Amino acid sequence: TGYVVTLNTGETYETEETQLDMQFLSPGETYTISVYAKGGTNEVVSDPSELTLTMPAVSEGLTYTLIENGTAYEVCEDGFEDDGMLILPDTYEGKPVTSVWGFSKTKLGSDIAAGITGVRLPRGLKNISVGAFGGTNIEKVVLPPTVETIGNNAFRQTQLKEIIIPENVTSIGNSAFQDTLLQEIILPENVTDIGESAFQDCTELRKVQILSQSPNFGASNVFDNTIWYALNSSGFIYFGETLYRHKGNLPSDTHLDFTEFAKRNIKITSEAFRGCEGLISVYIPSDLVWGEGVFRNCYDLEKVILAEGITEIPQWSFSGCSKLAEVNFPSTLMKIGKRSLEKTALDVVMLPSSITEICEYAFNACVLTWLSIPKGIVSMGAQNCMVNYLSIPLPSDNMNGYQGYFGLPTVIYVKASMEELTHAFEENSLFKHFCGGIFGSNKAYAYSEDPPTEDGKYWHYDTDGVTPIAWE
Repeated sequence: TGYVVTLNTGETYETEETQLDMQFLSPGETYTISVYAKGGTNEVVSDPSELTLTMPAVSEGLTYTLIENGTAYEVCEDGFEDDGMLILPDTYEGKPVTSVWGFSKTKLGSDIAAGITGVRLPRGLKNISVGAFGGTNIEKVVLPPTVETIGNNAFRQTQLKEIIIPENVTSIGNSAFQDTLLQEIILPENVTDIGESAFQDCTELRKVQILSQSPNFGASNVFDNTIWYALNSSGFIYFGETLYRHKGNLPSDTHLDFTEFAKRNIKITSEAFRGCEGLISVYIPSDLVWGEGVFRNCYDLEKVILAEGITEIPQWSFSGCSKLAEVNFPSTLMKIGKRSLEKTALDVVMLPSSITEICEYAFNACVLTWLSIPKGIVSMGAQNCMVNYLSIPLPSDNMNGYQGYFGLPTVIYVKASMEELTHAFEENSLFKHFCGGIFGSNKAYAYSEDPPTEDGKYWHYDTDGVTPIAWE
């Protein structure tokens, strides 16, 4: 189940992986390293294997400058011309080396910098200064846990594929990782300052997780050509426990179930999937926290399943989803947000009796065969959609009539008795106007959801608007 690594110095390390990076070992020192495997109850399940290893010596051609009031050193190149691994010391003349700079192609020249394929950093390193390794061929860096700042252009235009940012890092400079091959990056909670173009042109980046709840971006182009514009790749960017953005498109015929997101308390921020292609259907559980316009302009989206318990569809949620023809409205739904279903392909919409509020333009620019609005509605804004058959209740005291315009529906069914309907015409000018005067050029029919007490008192018409049929 894992491995135990011990050194002759008394240090012990455990890992579940089949490799352990030991760049922290001191340059030039010789170590005896012992490894054994352990089982599920921590018993030893193998004989230890042992090797003697001499670490490479500190690279030549380095220069050291006293910093921090003479208590530490900064290291940079001074005639360094080696290829391969750059080995930096932990100390120099008894003082810690806490800063590094000057191994970039702008300082060394491109040929020499390109020869650097890796670096062993000082154990007590605090600052990776401006342009430290830009333009080198470094592919992987192990940062000591003491690192606090990563400066401008520190790893710009390198072959860097893998790096773990330590917990103590607070700032990442301008273009620090620009144009690298990073595939995943996790920025700890203490990273609050992220410079301009810090991850620009990282076209291989698939996942970014930012644990700080209030990161300070130096400019809007921090992730240019990676998160918002890499349309041929996909991945997620997180801020803490919030899914901030989905990057690019999804594979064709993708169905997303957000149950696991809800279980992990991951919130989905506004417009996280805006314009994402390939998404065919979504399932949204009742305990998911999701913002406005999350699926706006997802042109391939065809089906939305809203779980029982959901009470609101946030505004702009599915606006512009031109193929969306199927939405199940749970019996708990109370509010349909502004423009949440505009320009969709919905045809027949039967809203549950739980609905009390339909915000303005919720169904804007839709062409509906049938729209049924429940009896308990207390607030409805203008709609501007085309409806062939429209079923409505009488306006409530809080509605001030029907302010919405439905594009001259062919037939209007009013949930009321004829007496109630006549009274509404006499008392409510807005309702009268909505029906085009005394029904005007439209047809309006009164009906009740209650069974008739006697023949002819309540009428329920078939879809032709003419033939009366009995309630079952």
